[in-house]
Amino acid sequence: MRIYDSPGRFLEENTLGAVYLYDCDENRVLAARNEHTRMPVASLTKIATAMTILESVPDPSRAMVRVREESVEETIRLEGKLAGFQDRIGESFSVLDCLYPFLVSSGCDAGLVLADDLSGGDRAAFMERINACAERTGCRNTHFRDPNGLLDEGVSTAFDIFLLFRRMLENPLLRRITATERWTVPGLAEPVLQTNCLKRFDSPFFFPYTCGSKTGTTDLAGRCLACSFRRRGHTWIAVVLGRPFIPGEEGIRDFYDDIVTSLLLSAYVREAPFMRLTAEDHLIRAGVGEEITLRPRILFSNAREEPVYRYVSLNPEVAEADENGHIRVLDRGIAQIGITVQTGDYDLVCVNACGGDRIRVERREMR
Repeated sequence: MRIYDSPGRFLEENTLGAVYLYDCDENRVLAARNEHTRMPVASLTKIATAMTILESVPDPSRAMVRVREESVEETIRLEGKLAGFQDRIGESFSVLDCLYPFLVSSGCDAGLVLADDLSGGDRAAFMERINACAERTGCRNTHFRDPNGLLDEGVSTAFDIFLLFRRMLENPLLRRITATERWTVPGLAEPVLQTNCLKRFDSPFFFPYTCGSKTGTTDLAGRCLACSFRRRGHTWIAVVLGRPFIPGEEGIRDFYDDIVTSLLLSAYVREAPFMRLTAEDHLIRAGVGEEITLRPRILFSNAREEPVYRYVSLNPEVAEADENGHIRVLDRGIAQIGITVQTGDYDLVCVNACGGDRIRVERREMR
């Protein structure tokens, strides 16, 4: 991953379908390319769908929808992502319990369950409401064809998605949902997991300042992302569209590390030093009474100094740590080991240790 000294330099050296990076506090555009060009946006469509749903559902925790067989069958036919509703045909869920898998894990079955039940089966009328919502938001080059964005005939622009996403963040519920890393919906077999690798603590691409976000991917739309991030009281919104789709881990690294994180860092790279750390393994097995040594390494840094690490156990009843990173597991449970960097003003890193079973290494901002 490369760190650029400005958003402009990033745009000069990278190929993307469209980019829009906005400083919300200074009300200025930091980077823009093809921001008014219409293109498919995949599941970023769900931003407008969720906003439309909440316009007519004042209390989503009480309003109920029924899982229709035809909604699930259509999701499967279009090869959309399933959140688990295929095993709950005929059952009822709250609108809130559908919004989490719809926005966090991008479940397309959740989207059609919501759209078909709330519209009484009149999908065309529901899409008219979604497009009217986009138009009221100020979108001039947007027309959605389905609630999930699976039909590539639906199009928008980086600027219009920015307008929709910024308005969505004004809703406290949607802001909270889209910032969620993991959620459990009663009745669904699997937990709801965030699709944005920048928000996943178990991801090597975890970016601690990421707030609300929505991802989207189809073969034609490529990889797409709308996200906000906040550092030291300052907020930015970034929209990236049309990064050519590369499958597998290579594609994930290409998009999240080489493109998105590089773009976000370019927004404030001159503001203060930044460093991302990790440990040698994401999963280190250790039993009660065993000792391990944590060895952080720098994934990237824009600082010149060599870092000096110090370690401290935040709940020593589970595990103890000395200043050199030697960890001794004392009991089963979750131990938090804080890793601080003594040179410069860097981000801090937190390591979560599951004593007696395994040690799971995660990174969190500790400011």
